[in-house]
Amino acid sequence: MKLAGTHALVTGGSHGIGIEIAREFAARGARVTVLGRDKERLAAVAAEQGATPLVADLADPERLATVLSEAEAGLGPVDVLVNNAALTAVAPAQSSPAGETRLLMDVNATAPMELCRQALPGMLERRRGHLVNVSTLAAVSAVPELSVYGASKAALHQYTAVLQRDLKGTPLTATLATLGEVAGTHMMEQARQSPKIAAVSKRLSRLLPVLTPVDVARQLADAVERDARYVTIPRRLTPVVTIRNLPSTLNDLAFLGLRS
Repeated sequence: MKLAGTHALVTGGSHGIGIEIAREFAARGARVTVLGRDKERLAAVAAEQGATPLVADLADPERLATVLSEAEAGLGPVDVLVNNAALTAVAPAQSSPAGETRLLMDVNATAPMELCRQALPGMLERRRGHLVNVSTLAAVSAVPELSVYGASKAALHQYTAVLQRDLKGTPLTATLATLGEVAGTHMMEQARQSPKIAAVSKRLSRLLPVLTPVDVARQLADAVERDARYVTIPRRLTPVVTIRNLPSTLNDLAFLGLRS
């Protein structure tokens, strides 16, 4: 789907990767709604990019229920939904504070699934739409001290894999984006507060290219425009994701020839 002339809703649009996704999409001709919790920061980002701000806390079920309708009331039907918003928590599983698991699952897994649910009927009726769910290497590998974060992203990974199969035979595309380490983001700096993660990050930097939010935004936009089901950033991580997806790929053989 070419981005020119589309309406794109980008969650987590007031920080880091989300800012750059919105900027890249706008540069390619999309009308962009940026969603975030920080009203003042979001307003500044929207003004700088010519985007429309939408203030919402995705952990609030009542607020979440109205997000898509509000976005569409402002700029028309949403053609591209980018579920980029996420929270992280860095601690051993046995030290996780009360309430943290629910919060991360609500924002990182439940909210994107719910926004997809809200967007799908209209997209299917219009026979036009693209869904992008942003995941991470922590969803496909066990990273110490990222148990809840990794689990929340693994849930989104699995949901998107099934969604892709449910959309087979329709004009819609669901893209699963799996990201490695992205430098200069608040989330990465928070993760590096863990000595273990900081040490692993240093090791991996010798093997993998250092990504910036601009790199990620450009490759995500390219993925949308070529209707890619998967994009792994950096590409060197593709074999890891391919192995993770192998059971589902083999399971597809059992469904060959079956009609929905």
